[in-house]
Amino acid sequence: MKALKPIFTFILLVVFARFLSAQSADTVVVPATNTDGTPYFNSLIDHVVADTDASGKQLHKIYRLNRGQFYILNQAITLRNPVELVAYPPEPNDSTKTPPKIMSNINQDGSTSTGNLVITFADITIKNIWLSGIDYGGVNHGWGTDGALWVQDSMVTVNLDGIWCDYNSWSAFGTSSPHTVWHINNFHARNEQNEGDQWTTFLFYLEGATVVDTFTVTNSSYFQSNSCFLFPPKVVKYLEVNGLLQNSRIIFSTMKARLV
Repeated sequence: MKALKPIFTFILLVVFARFLSAQSADTVVVPATNTDGTPYFNSLIDHVVADTDASGKQLHKIYRLNRGQFYILNQAITLRNPVELVAYPPEPNDSTKTPPKIMSNINQDGSTSTGNLVITFADITIKNIWLSGIDYGGVNHGWGTDGALWVQDSMVTVNLDGIWCDYNSWSAFGTSSPHTVWHINNFHARNEQNEGDQWTTFLFYLEGATVVDTFTVTNSSYFQSNSCFLFPPKVVKYLEVNGLLQNSRIIFSTMKARLV
């Protein structure tokens, strides 16, 4: 029996090595700067949107962004295949390991280049990334509807984990397509305000969807918002909230409900 142990160990090492190799082969590290250190504008479009074969099939699954970097867009990232946009978790008190920011560029006249950051027609995971409402010129440009993420098709699953977002004038995330699934965890939003209008600045605006199959929220918070986290809840078939904090006040500790 002792003679078999080295064989088992060898087999396990080979399997583990192949697993790591497969993971690595399916992951693209997306640069935020050129080789000379200047900003690489539209890097996410070049490395994610354009990363398809002749038939339009996505060549990789996971796209890893670098912490402490700005990913600057002249136009929205439009995704037609399932992808994961991820980063390693940030580390406190280390400016080189803050969440990578996806943000809009500015035009020559100083106006904001794009009102949306991500538009998807397929399943998407975004993890440990800041979707910034401040453009590259440092201006709070007041996004329109669903500036951070707009879901353009039905039967799409959205996973948002470790997300930061800020400064949306109407809403940050949303869809008008039916039968979507949303899983929100460790989500942080701040300064979602549209001054003088109590009804806007929804974090998740789903009214046009008619029906949302599932919406779950865990360990999340939003501060300085003059409207709702989710609007309207009546379109959601199954809603689960566990630990949602607003302005240092827990508005839902645990709630599970089948609404329609």
